[in-house]
Amino acid sequence: MNLDWNDVLHFVTLARHQTLSAAAEALGVQHSTVSRRIARLEKSLGLRLFHRMGKRHWLTEDGQRIHEHACELYKDMQGLQRLAHEQATHVGDVVVSAPPVILRHGLMPHLPAFRHGRIRLVLQGSADLSDLHGRQADIALRLVRPSQNDLVVQRLRSICFGFFAHPGYLKRTARQRRAFLMLSTVNPQQAWAKQLIGEADILLCCNDFELIRQAARQRMG
Repeated sequence: MNLDWNDVLHFVTLARHQTLSAAAEALGVQHSTVSRRIARLEKSLGLRLFHRMGKRHWLTEDGQRIHEHACELYKDMQGLQRLAHEQATHVGDVVVSAPPVILRHGLMPHLPAFRHGRIRLVLQGSADLSDLHGRQADIALRLVRPSQNDLVVQRLRSICFGFFAHPGYLKRTARQRRAFLMLSTVNPQQAWAKQLIGEADILLCCNDFELIRQAARQRMG
C-alpha cells in the first residue's frame, strides 16, 4: 500500500471543514480535486472514510480511527516543512581570519561585490597559524604556507618584502644610528630581515603592518 501525503492532507482538511467546497478553498484547489483525493485514499486503505449527507461529509468509525493517526502525521509533516524552511533561510557564518593589513587593503575593497544572502562574513584580524584548528576560522589568509597536512592550501599571490623609511628619517639619521621597526610574528620574512640587519637596534616590535607603517611615517625608524 502506497499512501500519498497529499491524499492524507486532503482527508484531514475535509474532516475539519466537512464540505468539499470549504476544504477546496482552504487548500487552494478545485473541489473535484478534493473528491478525487479522498476516493483514492479510500481505495488505497480499502475503507470508507466519510458518510455523505448532502454537501456534508461526516467521518465513519473507520474514518475517525484513521483521522487520529492522520492528524499526528499532519503535525509531523508541518514540523518537517517548518524545519526545511528554517534550514533554507538559515544564515551561516563564514569566519575569515587574516592579518589586519590584508583585511584592510586586500579584502575590504572586494567586499561590496560580495552578495550571498545566506552567508554572513565574520572578519578576524589575526596572524595566528592555529586559527583553523578547532573551527576558530573557516578561511585563513596568511603570509606563510601552513605546515599542517590536513588543510586545503591555495596560493593567492606574491608579496614583495623590503626595508622602507620616511625620506626625512634617512636624511637626518646617520646610517649606523638607524633603528628598525619589526613585526613580532615568526615567519621566514622576519628571519630574513633579522639576518640582514644583524645587531642593529630594533626600536619597535608589533604584529600589525599598519602600526609599523604609521611608525615609519612618523620617522621612528
